[in-house]
Amino acid sequence: MKGSNKILLIEDDEDDFLLTKSLLSDAFGGNFKLKWISDWGDAKEALNQFDFDVCLVDHHLGERSGLDLVREAIRLGNQPPFIILTGMENFELDLQASEVGVADYLVKGRLDAPLLERAIRYAKERHFHEERLTKLSRHDVLTGLANRSYFAAQLNEGISQADRIGRSLAILLLDLDHFKNVNDVHGHLVGDALLVEVSNRLKKCVRETDTVARLGGDEFAVLATNLDNAHGAEVLAGKIISALSDPYDIQGLSIQSGASVGISMYSHGDKNSDLLLKQADMALYRAKDICRGTVQFHESEMNAKLQMQKELASDLAKAINSDELRVHFQPVVDPMSGSVIGVEALLRWEHPERGLILPVEFLEVAENSGLVHPIGAWLIQQVCQHIREWNEMSLPKIFVSINISLVQLRKGDLYEVIRGSVFDSDVNLNCLELEFSEDTITGHNDIVTAELLRLKTLGVKLVLDNFGMGAISLVDQKSLPFDRVKINHKWNREGDSDDSIVGALIGLGKAFEMDVIVKGIESSDLSTVLHDFGCSGTQGFHYCRPLAPKPFLDWWRRKIDHDSVKGNTGSVAAST
Repeated sequence: MKGSNKILLIEDDEDDFLLTKSLLSDAFGGNFKLKWISDWGDAKEALNQFDFDVCLVDHHLGERSGLDLVREAIRLGNQPPFIILTGMENFELDLQASEVGVADYLVKGRLDAPLLERAIRYAKERHFHEERLTKLSRHDVLTGLANRSYFAAQLNEGISQADRIGRSLAILLLDLDHFKNVNDVHGHLVGDALLVEVSNRLKKCVRETDTVARLGGDEFAVLATNLDNAHGAEVLAGKIISALSDPYDIQGLSIQSGASVGISMYSHGDKNSDLLLKQADMALYRAKDICRGTVQFHESEMNAKLQMQKELASDLAKAINSDELRVHFQPVVDPMSGSVIGVEALLRWEHPERGLILPVEFLEVAENSGLVHPIGAWLIQQVCQHIREWNEMSLPKIFVSINISLVQLRKGDLYEVIRGSVFDSDVNLNCLELEFSEDTITGHNDIVTAELLRLKTLGVKLVLDNFGMGAISLVDQKSLPFDRVKINHKWNREGDSDDSIVGALIGLGKAFEMDVIVKGIESSDLSTVLHDFGCSGTQGFHYCRPLAPKPFLDWWRRKIDHDSVKGNTGSVAAST
């Protein structure tokens, strides 16, 4: 028989020991090592100190039974395969042995070398397969780290240990920066290879007593036990961030990633495992929100923030069917004539208790909860209806732009939503524009580009918003199918305007053969300058604040009348 045969024999009769030793010698020749122990207490100590391939246990051990010893050993976590040896055959004892977890039950009077060899071989093979199945049930297949369920079990054990010894423990939760981009751009094989490399680096950062787990996707957790205080957890987090920030060589590609870490500390008796994980998740969310590559500990006010977000998501879900959503319009005007050439449709939420809420306060909640899709569809439908009404009033043809989030774009049904809304409203698609901010397009991939091109086939125009904030490269800018750019309002704050930078950005947009709109105009001083630079449109409080449909319509009609007196038509083609 190949392989190791380290055998523990627990037998209080010396004659039976000698007989068993002789049978083992006949079965394995010199290929075995035997340790004989006749005392119950010594047997328990040996099981704790040594790693045996199989344990032969006499059923009668003085006042205690071999089954009692097996039960005690398994309870303490010592689980080599056990074979019970007994002087007489007993069906009830056989059943009890099976229920305890004994691998086999052998009658000494019928024992010979081949039977003993086969029993030991089968016991070892069964034990090997059971351990393999146990490992698969406890560990992530890709990385070999603990999985979520095993991590939870270790965490519960860690909490019990912390209470016993009066020490502390910490959960460190982390996920990778831009991991989705790695999968989208380079494929899932590269993404999987990156996860394996991250796992290897994590294992090098922790102590042997710590547990590293992959909870799913690119989310990892570390259970750090036996800590004096939070400082130890903070040092470990810094070590992890540093290790994961170094470039990865994956299949000849240089991949840059990194991680943020959220930490929750266990205080004796006041938290359970679920709460600790939830608090670590909130801390991670805050770390990523502040700045990637940082460490944040959970703080009590995060609970209030999480609760507020849940309530906001619940209220937002009701708002869709309760007629609480609103669309406001802000005009875009020609910088020289002041004529209205377009409007931007802006979403608002008329909360029954909190009043008018801007998207900056609820957009992230909408995206994370999936509500951004029905809300976006509602906004598109509303805009199309207003365009139809303006056309029926014979008002000048203008473009109407709608802000689109990357979450909406990635779902892949934006094309059908727009086409359906336009068909129902019977409006011309040439007057509709879709705005995407630079940060939603940063790190774009072929899927995003294909979806943008698909939208272009409808006849709508695409606008890159917040141009000039440095989030998107010029190479990406040139390759994407945008018709217009909007320069970020931060370049035009009153008293802080830089004409040369604005002029350069306008020139860059025109070099890409795109129209340029400048946002954030607060005074008339920039109008002439922007016109000279070649800007085709301006937008800001200087002209008009965002207005509800009826007030906007009244403002627009007055503007048309005023422009008519001055000799301006106020009518600009939708393709302007």
